[in-house]
Amino acid sequence: MKQKIKLQTEKEIEFPARMFTEKDLSEMEIDSVKGKIFFNKIDKNNPFKKITAKVKKDMAILNYRDYSQTKFSETLLLENIKEQAESDESDFIILPHFKEENDFDVKIKIQIAGKIKKNPKIKKPVILEISHKCGIVHRELARLSDNFDFLSIFYGVYYGRYSTLTRISDRIVTFKFMTGKNVFCMGVPLKFEGEDIKDCRFMPCFILMTDAWVRNWKPARSSKDIKLTDKDDLKSKTYESWLENHGANQIIEPVKLTIKELFDPKHEKVRKEYEKLLYDETFLEVGSLDPSNIEKYISKKFANKYFVKILLPYSEKIIQQKFRNNDLFTDYSLQERLILEQKIRENQFSPSFVDGSINAIINKIRAEKNPPIMELVNTIEDFKVA
Repeated sequence: MKQKIKLQTEKEIEFPARMFTEKDLSEMEIDSVKGKIFFNKIDKNNPFKKITAKVKKDMAILNYRDYSQTKFSETLLLENIKEQAESDESDFIILPHFKEENDFDVKIKIQIAGKIKKNPKIKKPVILEISHKCGIVHRELARLSDNFDFLSIFYGVYYGRYSTLTRISDRIVTFKFMTGKNVFCMGVPLKFEGEDIKDCRFMPCFILMTDAWVRNWKPARSSKDIKLTDKDDLKSKTYESWLENHGANQIIEPVKLTIKELFDPKHEKVRKEYEKLLYDETFLEVGSLDPSNIEKYISKKFANKYFVKILLPYSEKIIQQKFRNNDLFTDYSLQERLILEQKIRENQFSPSFVDGSINAIINKIRAEKNPPIMELVNTIEDFKVA
């Protein structure tokens, strides 16, 4: 489910978009990723690194000064905005998250964002970033959304919890429902608690939930136990846990070592290589999911309690792209479109239903040239029964 948009800087990017860092490109041994976002992160006091000509040509550049350990300062924020606005190596202006930012601070940021939007000399999209803990109610944030182009939600931890993901999922769904705008997520974890805090799962779910994301850059806590992610169920396991479902002498591809050898303390470098290869493979696997197979994959590979909270924002993206932004429905009145959308949303937890019901009414409109609204409602009902 791809969405292409053209920025005010004339660059075209494709959502969903993983944001790639310099380290990501180096590890992948590539120069750039066309149509994606280059996340040029730097600490608060250091100058931004120069961007290569290839990255500048192929990717949209987000210069991100990390203030997540710095208390809110309007002076620092304005200096950062000026730096981004004047840079010819930046395609966005982001108002980043600050440490312990409160709702009053966020409203100051929104006011400043509005001034940037009204400045005719600035031709860059504006990103408002808030913490996942932000207390501003959904309706108020939506009301103020004309002051910025994209919303970014800052997570900023290595290990995710169900309660936090639930809060972020609700924010994404509600904000997109109320505004139709794209949502980014910054510093997202790749590992989450499963059925309990000790059940560690590799779950790159933000690929599905949000429009653009970058993984957490803060270091993980050290552990006395050696653990590796099992490809079969994406659980992080000790050697003893691996042996519950595998033989000690089973060869692990593609590192060509047995499980017993791989857990040998001296093979730390090989373990890192294995994890990286597994991560990259899973990123591709999850990124290639579509409405017809996403539910089966999530129920098999991710912890069950996350099922609905991952699928709801995925379905919201389908509704925005294939229904709300589809010119095919413009001949129907607002009230008629609302009736259709309400019918589509009856099973929003099921992307296959949402996508299939929209496809069904699209096909009917194309075949019969704007049939009455109740016939389209009946088409959705028939699809549900089928």
